Amino acid sequence: MDVTRLALVLMAVGCSATQRSQTNNEENTFAVQMSLEQVPEGRPSVGGLNLAYNRLKELPAHVFVRNHYRRAHTIQLSHNRISQVHPAAFRGIFHLRTLDLSYNNLTSLDSHTFKHNHALRNLDLAYNNLVLDPERPLVRSPSLESLQLSRNRIIHVYDINFAFVPNLQVLHLDHNPLYYLSSKCFKRAEGLQFISLAETSVHTLTSSMFGTLPRLVDLTGTLLAQKFEPRLRKVRSRQLLQLMNLESQDFVTREEEEEEEDGREVV
Repeated sequence: MDVTRLALVLMAVGCSATQRSQTNNEENTFAVQMSLEQVPEGRPSVGGLNLAYNRLKELPAHVFVRNHYRRAHTIQLSHNRISQVHPAAFRGIFHLRTLDLSYNNLTSLDSHTFKHNHALRNLDLAYNNLVLDPERPLVRSPSLESLQLSRNRIIHVYDINFAFVPNLQVLHLDHNPLYYLSSKCFKRAEGLQFISLAETSVHTLTSSMFGTLPRLVDLTGTLLAQKFEPRLRKVRSRQLLQLMNLESQDFVTREEEEEEEDGREVV
């Protein structure tokens, strides 16, 4: 075989390999935007599923396993009309790492919905209508690292809500009508590195709220930030500790002043 013929053979083999690679990539990504009202049937080879901008209203039990998405690692469901998610909707999707349910109509989730998705790292629930139950955790997920809850209807954060996400590192609570944080609300989420409370009505933070202080807290636009000049924005852990100590001292001082005034009135 001369050099020219060898080169042609190698080129043909290379083109064939490229075509197979492109085919595999296409099989691993499945995207449909065509006003779907149900999850369509897929293929066992699908790794990325994109069903954003459809008309899905609910996710029934085992809906992804039944439609052959058992190996999906990324599921995009934003910009639908989903208001109901069965607790077993994602059961059996053992490789699921990233799930986007933003821009839907969710008002609540069963706390066990993602309990068996042991690979889940990123969960986006922004732009829904979620509130937090004082007696139930939002989710139970030992693997979850990033949770997006921006622009929901969260008013209160209770001790139980984030008690079962021990590896959570990033938490977005910004742009909620949030004004109440319970005394131990982040205590058991000891892996927290960043919390966004921006554009909420949070007016105080205390050391009892945290098991370990996060590295960064975004306080932009909060009532707490407005107490200072210049106004606070993103506060690092050392500054956060100083801030909490200062708030505590100010509170004691005001309390003492009120007691003194009451005493003078009695005399």
